[in-house]
Amino acid sequence: GVQMLGKLLKHEFKQSSRIILIILAILVVITPITALYTRFNMNRVPDTDLPFFDIFEALQGIATVLYVCAMIAAAAATVILLMYRFYKSMVTSEGYLTHTLPAKTSSIVTSKLIVNIAWQLISFAVMFLSIIAFTLILGLWKLSDLSDINFSAFFRAMDYIGIKGSFFTLLIISVFVTLVRSILQYFVSFAIGHRMNGHPFLGFVITYIVISIILQIIGSVMGIVYSIYTSAVDTSVYMNTISSAINPLLIASIIQNIILGAIFYFVTVYMFKNKLNI
Repeated sequence: GVQMLGKLLKHEFKQSSRIILIILAILVVITPITALYTRFNMNRVPDTDLPFFDIFEALQGIATVLYVCAMIAAAAATVILLMYRFYKSMVTSEGYLTHTLPAKTSSIVTSKLIVNIAWQLISFAVMFLSIIAFTLILGLWKLSDLSDINFSAFFRAMDYIGIKGSFFTLLIISVFVTLVRSILQYFVSFAIGHRMNGHPFLGFVITYIVISIILQIIGSVMGIVYSIYTSAVDTSVYMNTISSAINPLLIASIIQNIILGAIFYFVTVYMFKNKLNI
């Protein structure tokens, strides 16, 4: 099972890497070019001979648009391409080959989930590093500034205003669990939606919207329960720090997303294993 999962992961990474790597590479190339040009333009004396049309200003506009588009593409295209990859390899005619592999349906779904998580985290990391590099090249800060950061003083200050270390831990876990649940949400939407004869993609869209509405209702109910609970307890004792107010919400969100993620995963595996319609 583990060996087969390894083979599936290798194949999945290879198939999904082509376009995503190109998009991320474009962002890596565009970042220093646009940052260097912006810095040059900031330090330049405007050309007074051309009052109506300054070519450098026009190019600055193009450079800014390029960078913003590259950032949006890195975020959106990663998600869209991974969704398309899942759809193509699981629901269309190519799905025949996927489902006839000598591998468990759970292994196929797990491999796609791991690859989706990995690519999303990689694109987040590249975007974050791009912003760091852009601001560094612009001269908004220097690498030497990093040595001046006093993390213990930062956490002491956070603690003083009522934000404990547990808040940051829970926040990271919550973001990760939400990411996994959101990936599994489109997996299960394809798994259920592909049963709509001749219109698998429309089936996906309808299923995704219905699940989203249900999640909105669950979220609203949880919000009401939380507000009733906080009004019932002595808030002066309970709500004395930001952490004590927000941590229970984060814990509830983590538990909710783990339960939903598990349901989405098992329904996806069940549908592709027992209710395949391609």
